[in-house]
Amino acid sequence: MVDSGKVTSDLASVKNGFTDYSTIVDGVGSNWTGPSYDNFISQTENFLGEFSSTISGEMDSFAEACSLYSEYEYACECLANARNNKALADKAKDAAGQSEWGGKVTQYETEKNNLKQQIEAALVAASSAKLEATSTSGTVSVSAETPKSGDSSYNGEVTQAMQSVADVASANSGGGYDNYCEAWAEIQWQNATGITRDNQASAYDAWQNFGVSTSMDNIPVGAMVYGSGHGDGNYNPYGHVGIYVGDGMVADQGGVQTMEQWLSWQTANCDGHVGYIGWGWQNGVDLTKA
Repeated sequence: MVDSGKVTSDLASVKNGFTDYSTIVDGVGSNWTGPSYDNFISQTENFLGEFSSTISGEMDSFAEACSLYSEYEYACECLANARNNKALADKAKDAAGQSEWGGKVTQYETEKNNLKQQIEAALVAASSAKLEATSTSGTVSVSAETPKSGDSSYNGEVTQAMQSVADVASANSGGGYDNYCEAWAEIQWQNATGITRDNQASAYDAWQNFGVSTSMDNIPVGAMVYGSGHGDGNYNPYGHVGIYVGDGMVADQGGVQTMEQWLSWQTANCDGHVGYIGWGWQNGVDLTKA
């Protein structure tokens, strides 16, 4: 397995390369000026910023997966040892040994499975971000400043697909995926709908791509709800996501809470947002029509 330190070191080299390229681009201005150069600089800065941010996020997630894998290997070794000792205790009819090692088998099986889920979520985050080439106009697909109007077409009726997402999310809330809320939400949605999820690098990326409304009124059951995440005013580029399950309740990887409780701890600053950001449909699939 690749060592996480090596990944971090490689990331530093990549960032240095971006800095060198930016310096070279800026140097062109001494001989080339005018609108075409200004546009070139703008596009280059947009590309470098997006590319650097994406690569940094993915490599950080991969480094995390490497670190978790070391813990996973150790848990596997401990589990194998516990199973061997449990077998010896069973053979000797040693009740105390059976109880002790049976408990350790359960402990290490749980630890192993939890680490496996965390590794899978980290690898999803390490491979899911998308880079879009900047256009000649310098525009981007959706930005934090792009206003999102409410979905006035929703009449409050809950379809089977909507209820299925809510039920699966509620049943599997609090089931791990620590710090990988977007992966948790996507997996619940995919399991409920049978539609392959469009993996997003973070909750905030999902909001930018799939967000529908900034309103807290009339949120549809089964919709993704986005917040700024925990951080006590600190900058958090990832945000947080849960699934609205109806009656003012939200499910996420930590459990089921009222909307007020869910928002009470989301005090980070996510690209200018603090607290509630909005709601949207995973994959852009409107479940009211499914």
